[in-house]
Amino acid sequence: MIRRSILKKLLLLTAVLSVSFGFYSCDEIIGGKTVDTFYMLANWETVGMKNHINGGSQAGLLNIFSVEPLIQYVRSTDEIYYMLAESVDHNDDGTTIIHLRPEARWHNGDDYVAQDVVAYYYINQLEATNYMSAIEAIDDKTVKITWKASIEPNDNVKNLILAVDPVGSVKYDVFKTWVDAIIEIMDEAPAMPEGYTGWAPFGKIVNDVQETAAYANYAEFTNYNPDWFIATGPYKLYSVNETDMILIANEDHWAYEYLKFKYVHSYNHITDPTQIYGMLMSGQLDYAGGTPILDTLEQILLANENLVHFKTNDPGACGLLFNLAKTVSVDGVRRPLFNDKIREGFEYIFNRDDIAFIANPYSKVTYRSMMAMAPSDAEKYMSEEAWDSLTVYSHDASRAAELLIEGGWSKVDGWWHGEDGEKLSFTLHFDGSNDHQARAAQATAAQMNEFGIETKLKSSSSWNDWFGSAQSYVWSSELSLTWTDLNMSFSYPTGSFVYAFRDVSFKVIHLPKFPAFGEAGYEEVPEKYWGDLSVELPTFDRTGTFLLIDKMQGLYSLDDAEMQETVDDIITGVASQNWGVPFYQNSCGMFYNTKAFTDLPRKDLWEADRNIEYIPSGNEDDLTDFYAFGRLNIHFSYAATLIDWERFFENQ
Repeated sequence: MIRRSILKKLLLLTAVLSVSFGFYSCDEIIGGKTVDTFYMLANWETVGMKNHINGGSQAGLLNIFSVEPLIQYVRSTDEIYYMLAESVDHNDDGTTIIHLRPEARWHNGDDYVAQDVVAYYYINQLEATNYMSAIEAIDDKTVKITWKASIEPNDNVKNLILAVDPVGSVKYDVFKTWVDAIIEIMDEAPAMPEGYTGWAPFGKIVNDVQETAAYANYAEFTNYNPDWFIATGPYKLYSVNETDMILIANEDHWAYEYLKFKYVHSYNHITDPTQIYGMLMSGQLDYAGGTPILDTLEQILLANENLVHFKTNDPGACGLLFNLAKTVSVDGVRRPLFNDKIREGFEYIFNRDDIAFIANPYSKVTYRSMMAMAPSDAEKYMSEEAWDSLTVYSHDASRAAELLIEGGWSKVDGWWHGEDGEKLSFTLHFDGSNDHQARAAQATAAQMNEFGIETKLKSSSSWNDWFGSAQSYVWSSELSLTWTDLNMSFSYPTGSFVYAFRDVSFKVIHLPKFPAFGEAGYEEVPEKYWGDLSVELPTFDRTGTFLLIDKMQGLYSLDDAEMQETVDDIITGVASQNWGVPFYQNSCGMFYNTKAFTDLPRKDLWEADRNIEYIPSGNEDDLTDFYAFGRLNIHFSYAATLIDWERFFENQ
């Protein structure tokens, strides 16, 4: 129960994530910029930013290049690099031994020690701690984790679990007061029942008094503001103001001599695409993410001959999400606005090819329903039989109309009316700072109006603004154009399911939940279900049903066969509900300055055409490119981006 609010804080801090590049001398100047400086965009709080990432505000570059995990994974490819950990041993006795780098240090020069790892996990208690029965410091540079015997993680994912958390952000002797307090609370908490698979970090289930104390302790921890930014990473803060943040290479870092640049310089809160495109064309940026419309993309490349644009896999699909909290009154009875037949009818309304091309011409169109997992990942993790069983819809206005009529709607004078006879008028809400989603929203609204469903657009200034409104029962719109299927973690199936059913999607869809403690009827529900999703879905073989939250427990511990069976059940069950209408699986786009980076991948491609259309799929024949292109997305690869790993490994 402690985890829920803490995880939310961490997700909002994580942006939500490069290959081995060359290094220029520190004295060379190009176009007014020092070549030993890497220029990019980032967002950070100009007021009230505390000197640690758990302080509740955006930390910009500090979150990307200053805070290290034990192991860095690259989202979308699951490639890993050892950072604070020099090695990790997973033993047959259910333990894992983490050997920290002897030279790992904090930015103030102090040793990074095992107690710092323990402190991080106790104070934050994220997903990994639910699989631990204990974590302890063996000596200053050795950590021992004992996994719960009942849900010990599969060996395939142990490293990935450890790669999620930015442990280089909690220095024990700085935060000792609050770390000691939570350790005392957890030591005194009752042990979980034998075989329990619910939420129980370190095998403990806190009582109400302890939970209240834990929340109060965490609030004090987040509010504390040290006099330096608590971090260990390759770059540390050099200067910051409202518009510019500059990091400098950390001379105490274990990879200092292998860093590509001496400085990293970012510009704050620049979200206007026109301004970003202008900065790219004028050579002010060495890197920027995004894929503008084709004409604009070509103009940018034409204006700056040093730029190349890569595309890479993105484990996320975009489309419509229904707000199931919306109702309509028919003869004094409240009914769902979007009933089963209406949602099925929507699957046939759209020409998804056109929407995908307008949003991102390099995306991959999908005509399947929402699956809670991007199509490429779903096909990878499902059995062939289950994947082939998924309904493939089509653009069929006649079929759409038939289903809408079956659902109680009617068409009068060219416009659709609801079950109450009133003309329908919907608001389609989207994150206006996301360029491809903004274009998709405009194309979607146009198709809905053409079909006869009056639709207006509502743009939010940021993802946080959109999400804050979309999850509200009072102010949320009928429809959202957003991620219908997204993995914000590693590509093992848990990442997608956590995004959908623990963090984001279920709040936007407004899926039903069991009563929470104190609400009417809560005594009739097992305690482990209080306040959690009450969604029941059919199994893949249609021989029964299951509670979604039951399938969500202990996912890491499943063997390959069990995991495939679970994925088959969840995805086919979710797809049968038509909670969303995906249009396309996105591809990420990145502009790179070839004068700043001397060994960008596939030079043979970008010397022929700097607008690279090739997107590696991860098959055996393009696996090297799949990893190399994945590393190009800095928000997927973080601190691993600017380390020359080739030279590093050569000298080990």
